[in-house]
Amino acid sequence: MKNNITTYEDFKERFKLLASKHKHLVVNTLSNIFTMRLIGNKTHGDLAEIGMVELINQFMYDFKSVHVGKDKFRAKEHEEDILIINEITKTEFPVSLKAFGDGPLQLSTDSSQKLFPFLESQGHDITDKKQIEAIFQAKEFEDFNESM
Repeated sequence: MKNNITTYEDFKERFKLLASKHKHLVVNTLSNIFTMRLIGNKTHGDLAEIGMVELINQFMYDFKSVHVGKDKFRAKEHEEDILIINEITKTEFPVSLKAFGDGPLQLSTDSSQKLFPFLESQGHDITDKKQIEAIFQAKEFEDFNESM
């Protein structure tokens, strides 16, 4: 049976395929989420979670997504907001969407707000595999790598 990392990698590939074939779906969903950022972090965060769950459920047919943020928060168990399930293998993995401070939405918890500034400093349209590997090995990604 596949492990969570493999399920996550499968999901990323399928999401990339969805985004390449139906860019408007992803752009519209994310635009709506980021527009709500003007209202505030809490509203924005909740909408990001719900928006991503609905995007996955409606357009990624081999995956199911459940918004577990409220249940997990109330139970004080974990910070994960979304549970993604591969419908074929029945494996699953949690995803945490957070909006800390005034910066951008963070995929995975980044309460120290170091990922985005670091990524911004790396330039736009990074395609060199060695640079990408170096980015993921950087100290700014330590917490991210530990959560996987």
